[in-house]
Amino acid sequence: MWGYLAVLVVGLLIGAAGFGALDDPFALALAVLVCGAAAILVKPILGVYLTVFFSVLGDTQTMLGYPFNSNFSSRESILYIHNSLTFSPVELFLALTAVSWFAHTAGARNWRLRGRPLLLPVVGLGLMVGVGLVYGVGLRGGNLTVAIWELRPLLYLVVMYVLASNLFTRVEHYVYVAWAVVLAIAVQNLFAIHYYFTLSRAERATLEALTEHPSSLFYAWLFLLALAVCLLKSCSRVARFLIVLTVLPTAYLFVLSERRAAAVALAVGFIVFAFILFFRRRKAFFVLVPAVLLLSVAYTAAFWNSSEGAGFGARAVKTVFAPKSVSERDASSDVYRIIENYDLVYTIRVAPQTGVGFGRPFYQPAQLPNISFFVFSQYIPHNSILWIWLKMGYVGFVALLFLIAATLRAGTRASLALPSGDALAVTVGALAFIVMFFVFAYVDIAWGPRTCLFLAVCMATCVNMPRLAGVGRRGSSEKGAPSRVLQA
Repeated sequence: MWGYLAVLVVGLLIGAAGFGALDDPFALALAVLVCGAAAILVKPILGVYLTVFFSVLGDTQTMLGYPFNSNFSSRESILYIHNSLTFSPVELFLALTAVSWFAHTAGARNWRLRGRPLLLPVVGLGLMVGVGLVYGVGLRGGNLTVAIWELRPLLYLVVMYVLASNLFTRVEHYVYVAWAVVLAIAVQNLFAIHYYFTLSRAERATLEALTEHPSSLFYAWLFLLALAVCLLKSCSRVARFLIVLTVLPTAYLFVLSERRAAAVALAVGFIVFAFILFFRRRKAFFVLVPAVLLLSVAYTAAFWNSSEGAGFGARAVKTVFAPKSVSERDASSDVYRIIENYDLVYTIRVAPQTGVGFGRPFYQPAQLPNISFFVFSQYIPHNSILWIWLKMGYVGFVALLFLIAATLRAGTRASLALPSGDALAVTVGALAFIVMFFVFAYVDIAWGPRTCLFLAVCMATCVNMPRLAGVGRRGSSEKGAPSRVLQA
């Protein structure tokens, strides 16, 4: 208690200094960083909550200078310190959480690692990241700086999965982290809406997308979590009320963001939710699914020829079923991806076993249009699934496929076996996010700090929730649980 009080006093003092210079919020950001670091050292589980919350909160397009996902050497960050500090607050929090967890584990002499059956596949993927780094930079002379930027999110995934699986020891912990993400989305909504209304009419007219790519994935997850909380039995009324309030501004921003890939991912995520709903609440399934199908058909027909605004979902459908009828802007984006996929397949055929490794560009027998505003355009393609093969070779690609299959199996079993309540809703949301992430990753850049950290938490949720809830123990299953489906 005295430690918490001391951290609070120091933080308030530094924060007070920050309020004296609003044009330079460095002191305020530093106060938050110091308080968070101290709290993590006292209680390591807070490291998972704080890392996920502050990472999801950050959106580089609507929160200029947001420091948590940027290096301390980044001059755009309000926490810029020095050019030599090429690590970020994310990495600082992850390192402090790991150190604190190790110290507490050593004190308790409990060295058992949890997280099976995904623990070995996740660690194996991390080892393949190391192989890709050695091959690309050490053996092929790739750019080390580029390589580090490429592989960092993948390492975040590995570290966060291990930390969450071992620090979360109760069902409530996974529920709390889900609500931390909901809170982060709600706060980020305020910044995004404020940013949008500060733009002039001309700037709004030329705005291609309001938020960065991964933000729409979090919005889609929130929609499905809201459905799960509202339709599954025994969820708390407070949860239903709060999440409905958050959905309204999120839906507005989802439309403004206009991410076709996110719209397709949301549709696939809804199919996953409908599958679980069929076994958990069949009556609700036969009410919801026909209504959604009718509304979807009506919406697609009404906005089929729309080129902007709320019609981006219909444009996503048009891209799949009538690619020759899309707008000029969407067509140019699709053509870029077609050329890029051709180059990716060519690169894989040239080096099918090893790929090119981290830090080296993929080959371009078909020259891509110039998008120099994205500095990693020659290294990080839109197809984030084939990108794994490019960077880690055939074995790394198979390791990813195995990890996806094992995660989906664990998530499906958990969603069918858990008793009703908030924990079930969170697990169904986690499963839906995992599916949406990999659908999104097939057509857009997905391996970023925000998505990888939350993806790791979702994986840990699917694997560990049944064990923590006591599912599978004698006499612990809920009455009416679909046991025959699980056995099948």
